[in-house]
Amino acid sequence: DYGGEAPSCRAAAAARLLRHDEFFRLRCSLVTNLLQQGWELQYAGFAESALMIHQHLDALTRDALRARFPGTDEAAKQLREGLLSEQMDVLTAAWAAVPRAVKEQQPESLRKLFRHDVELVAMHDAVDAAYKAWTAQTRDSIAIVEMPGALQRFVERVRPPYSVEAKSLSSSWILRAWFGQEHQREYESVQRIVSHFTEIYENTEQYWVHKLEGAATRMEKTQEQLEKALESADMRIALIPSNGAAEELKRIQMLLDPEKLVLKSDLQLGDQADAQLIPAGLKLVRRGQVFDRFKSKVDNAELHRRLPELAPADGSDLRLLFGGDDYNQARSQAIEAIGELGAIIRVVKTASDAFPDVALQCQELLDKHHKGELRAVTQENKRRIQIQEKEAEEMVRTANIRLMLAENQKKAAEEKFHEAEEERVMAEVAKAEAQKRADQWWDNLQVMVKEKEALVSVKQQLEDEKSEWMKVQNLMEVEKSQLQADIESAKAERKKLEISSEKWLKTLQTYKAQAEEKEAYLKEIQVIVQNQQDETAKRETSAVEEQTNFTVTQLLTVISKAFQSEALEVPDGQGTARMFSRLYSSAPE
Repeated sequence: DYGGEAPSCRAAAAARLLRHDEFFRLRCSLVTNLLQQGWELQYAGFAESALMIHQHLDALTRDALRARFPGTDEAAKQLREGLLSEQMDVLTAAWAAVPRAVKEQQPESLRKLFRHDVELVAMHDAVDAAYKAWTAQTRDSIAIVEMPGALQRFVERVRPPYSVEAKSLSSSWILRAWFGQEHQREYESVQRIVSHFTEIYENTEQYWVHKLEGAATRMEKTQEQLEKALESADMRIALIPSNGAAEELKRIQMLLDPEKLVLKSDLQLGDQADAQLIPAGLKLVRRGQVFDRFKSKVDNAELHRRLPELAPADGSDLRLLFGGDDYNQARSQAIEAIGELGAIIRVVKTASDAFPDVALQCQELLDKHHKGELRAVTQENKRRIQIQEKEAEEMVRTANIRLMLAENQKKAAEEKFHEAEEERVMAEVAKAEAQKRADQWWDNLQVMVKEKEALVSVKQQLEDEKSEWMKVQNLMEVEKSQLQADIESAKAERKKLEISSEKWLKTLQTYKAQAEEKEAYLKEIQVIVQNQQDETAKRETSAVEEQTNFTVTQLLTVISKAFQSEALEVPDGQGTARMFSRLYSSAPE
């Protein structure tokens, strides 16, 4: 009694009871456990108890539920479908729990357990509602739609009459139990219900078979495309020396697109034999040192911003991998296809428990999926090997270039060594010549020492003569003093005498220089005279020697008298000049 409430209110109250307290689900779960445990423990002796449990369950058909929970709103509809689904789970579990001996030998018990107008109709209504709801979803979706749990358990537990793999679950036992003249009318009803069960089973099986046909085709095609992309992949290794790596990375950073890490223009690296050209359009691949530094957590923009951080600090070279995006796209499509096939297998795996053909196809797909995963791993390993081979080729190329440079340097060093050897030989020859010249110089030095001793003695003689000349100079100084006294006394003629004095001084300096020159000349004459005297001493007598030799003292006396006579005749110094001129102009014979 609901106190005169409207039917929709009663349905809402029942729905609240079903959703919140789940009393009905608890009841169905209890009945299912009792039936499964009873049949397992007591086997055929549990038939009477199972019959009582079926009667107390009091399964309701769609019409009975509509009468008990009337209403056209969505809540009432969901309530009725939920109750039908829960009842169907109990009834299908009860059908699966009934031993095969009871189904074969006790048809009367089977008719009481699964009445043509109660349990079988309730199962028919429930599976029909679940199947229609599922087919409505499959029509609206291209992808695989997983079966509802109730429908999945139904096709697992209730098999068509012709089923051989699960004979104990075959609905042929129900047909046999209701077959006979006394149950002709009921048999027709049961046959229609079983036919509908078979139709649902077959349609569901065909759906899965159809969906599984070609399910692995996309994966296989994508992997073939991946292999083609792998074979035709254009990869370039940018080798950046440690010195200047920061500047090169900044230049590469300017050439890269921040969002896609694709070169906007050609990248030129190195010069001459070590030159590299990486064409525009290639993408910086997250491999090697780039992956070790940034992993996969950093997005393209962040990696572009932090690219200069790759500059090595240990002095090693930096290698950047550039490649086309075809392989990456094919790899993404292949991974996506493998994931889709795996999702299909996970969905189909539940359906394969009910459909043997689907189970075979599922196993084939599982094998293909496993092979596809292995193939993907193999392709990725090939990609890594390809990258490693490319890096090795670049390293070998760089090593060959450096080896060639080293050989050129070695050849240049050998040429320099040969030149040094030739220079060493020439130096040895020059050393021998220098030693020879040193010996000659030593001999010359000995000769010069002897000449020096001779010159020292000559110098001593010249010093003596110099002292005599100093006396003459003193006399000239006396003359100069007298002339200055005359100049002072003749103040009236001061101007004239000053001019004369300046002229005389200039003339005196000139003649003094000439006198020094003559002195040097006289020294040479003295040497010559001395040599002549040495030679004549051997040939001539001492008397002739006394006539030809004049002493320096006599010569000085003559010169003094000559100066005095000239000074008396020419007071302005012109006589002295003429005297010196006559003296120095007369060369000894």
